[in-house]
Amino acid sequence: MNQTLSEALKDLSSNVATTSVQQFENQTRAIDMILNQTVQAVIPTFELNNTAFNASVVARLLDIAGHEYEEAVANGMIKEIVEYQDAQAFIHRAEAIFNSTSDTIDEAMAHEVQEVNEFFAVLNSTVDSKGDPQTVETTINGIIHELEEITGFSSSQLLGGEEAGTTAEEQDPIAIINNIKSLLDKLLSAYQSQNYDEAESIAIEAYLENYEHIEAPIAEHDEQLMLQTETMLREELRQMIEDKAPVDQIQQHIANIEANLDKAASLLQQ
Repeated sequence: MNQTLSEALKDLSSNVATTSVQQFENQTRAIDMILNQTVQAVIPTFELNNTAFNASVVARLLDIAGHEYEEAVANGMIKEIVEYQDAQAFIHRAEAIFNSTSDTIDEAMAHEVQEVNEFFAVLNSTVDSKGDPQTVETTINGIIHELEEITGFSSSQLLGGEEAGTTAEEQDPIAIINNIKSLLDKLLSAYQSQNYDEAESIAIEAYLENYEHIEAPIAEHDEQLMLQTETMLREELRQMIEDKAPVDQIQQHIANIEANLDKAASLLQQ
């Protein structure tokens, strides 16, 4: 099987410049069949129906996609077309696997599943528009974090690597709140300079890489406050940036978010 698959892939690659579209489609369908046989031969059936296993595949595909995209795009331009196409393909495959798995995920994780779907929408939009690689990386990290929540495994377990550095989960919640407020200040400055892409990237970072990690401790004290702040930060702020709302509205919205964060900090320090 290994030899058959290897030869089929080599033939597909070497013939791509001269074969017809129909012949190419026939070859790819035949390779798909071999790949399916390979999966059945190598991976136990119970693993294929295991949410954690599939989440790990999704996480690894996205991790690779992030590296490929970083090499492919700079300043809104494609500099390496093959790497760009690789990133798109890995993301597409990761999303397909997650969608095929989502029905098996516990209903208690419905909110996390919804967030993964929303983040995939952001990821696809950013890649299609050749957006900032940092936004792509941040969004991928957000998806992987949701997969952590769904599976109960750490990112290092999902990715099969070692933990590197201090994660946001390990930081003091008050330090995370202060970091969010600092990011919001940077966001406002970028928005005032009409750098809307940077402002949106900072908004994503403030939520995915920071607020996400303090939702649980805030909810233990005041779930309504947690949900309200989440909506303000994750949905409303980004929508306002996308709509290019007046600066004073953005400024007021940020002030409201920071007021909620101050309430959360007081609760967490009790």
